[in-house]
Amino acid sequence: METPESDPIADPLDRFYLVSTEDPGTIDEPRFCRVVGRVTVGEDQDCLLVEIDPPLIGQQLGLGGKNIDIVILGARHIDGLLFPVWEWPTYVNVSRPTVVDPKSRADFTVEEADFFDIGAIYRTEESARRGD
Repeated sequence: METPESDPIADPLDRFYLVSTEDPGTIDEPRFCRVVGRVTVGEDQDCLLVEIDPPLIGQQLGLGGKNIDIVILGARHIDGLLFPVWEWPTYVNVSRPTVVDPKSRADFTVEEADFFDIGAIYRTEESARRGD
């Protein structure tokens, strides 16, 4: 596990990998994440809007053929930080924005962020696969 003595990613984060910590989880294979921007969900100002690759199959979440390529990540624990990330992995709540064109938004209501998984973000794909 990397700590503050390591080089933390500065604000804003640039890229990292996301994987589910639930068993079974929706995000079973590491997904490459590219940050779109910092967003607010309700009162939580420490969230990230990210594009994921490959997209998640929407059918798993009852969305039919609509795949998910953008998610909102929020710190899972009260002492967890995304700005900057000081500890790897960092645990996150994973939500799906339910609005049209989420990239044009900086603020979401709680109802506009559909929570669906708990995950962890890692610096590298290899770390995400190993879980360390």
